[in-house]
Amino acid sequence: MKFTERFNECLHYSDLSQSDIAKYCNTTRQNISNFKAGRTIPSIETLCLLSECFNVSTDYLLGLADDFGNVVIKKEAPQLSAEELEIIENYRKLNPSGKKLIKQTLNTLNIKNTKIEKYKKA
Repeated sequence: MKFTERFNECLHYSDLSQSDIAKYCNTTRQNISNFKAGRTIPSIETLCLLSECFNVSTDYLLGLADDFGNVVIKKEAPQLSAEELEIIENYRKLNPSGKKLIKQTLNTLNIKNTKIEKYKKA
């Protein structure tokens, strides 16, 4: 049951729809719905893709770790260009719904880019 709890927590805090997650994980929206309801658990391959999608470890999703399991490597912060700084300033001026829309758009673009990269490698 721990997987279901963790999956639902990640789903709640994610700006992705069940359909977006299904596309990213090469599965159906029905499977994602079944994971959410606790009716089934994902295959190892799907579990790995879910951990990538939510940016957490597989151990976290399985309830074997209490933190997200992300490795943090401290390094010098990269220098931002003037354009990047302007984007950040404009983002900070947005209201919460505007920020949410930007996050959803970025997540959608990242999923599409990931899919394109997977096809390029194949």
